[in-house]
Amino acid sequence: MHIQLEKHRANIHYICDNPNFNKTIVFIPGAGMDHRTAQMVGFDNLKQAFNILAIDLPGHGYTTGNHLSTI
Repeated sequence: MHIQLEKHRANIHYICDNPNFNKTIVFIPGAGMDHRTAQMVGFDNLKQAFNILAIDLPGHGYTTGNHLSTI
């Protein structure tokens, strides 16, 4: 899923195997990483009980824009 922001387009990787789940886990990968790194923690097990969102920060993964130089 992509969200158009003011200066760039943000990518949010969304997994929802059961729309009745009421709990969501949000992964925000660190510098130099993207949603694929978050998948290494075991989405296969987590997606059986939670909705999962993994956000690509600006300049990472499928999100456009420049890398940020500060946090």
